[in-house]
Amino acid sequence: MARYTSEAIDITSVERDYERQQTVARPSFEVVPGGGLDAHARRGVSTQFVSAVMMVVLAFALIFTIGVGRVVLSTMTVSKLQANNETRTALRQMTAENDNLRISRSLLSSNTRIEKIATQRYGMKLSENRAVLNVNNSPQA
Repeated sequence: MARYTSEAIDITSVERDYERQQTVARPSFEVVPGGGLDAHARRGVSTQFVSAVMMVVLAFALIFTIGVGRVVLSTMTVSKLQANNETRTALRQMTAENDNLRISRSLLSSNTRIEKIATQRYGMKLSENRAVLNVNNSPQA
């Protein structure tokens, strides 16, 4: 059988010091870290979300850069083709002008035409006695 009596327990000074340390080390009320809506809001954006957003931004920048490059290349190609077309047109015009000038030179330098103009307009006649002048660079000995 058990005995239920009231007895005073003697606590030595070492046990009192241990109990004092235990009570001083613990706060007077219970604190639970990391709970509640405030902690969730202070946590911020997750690193996975930030990396996903960065990948999307980099993909957009890459696509934009490629698009701008294609537009620049297309513009340069069109301008070079227009310059080539203008050069071809100018070359055709110059070739036609050159052909016309050759024909004119051929007509104007014709000996029969020159003789005809000299005899009809100026009354000149071709001389039977022709003087020939021979010009050499070296003196004759």
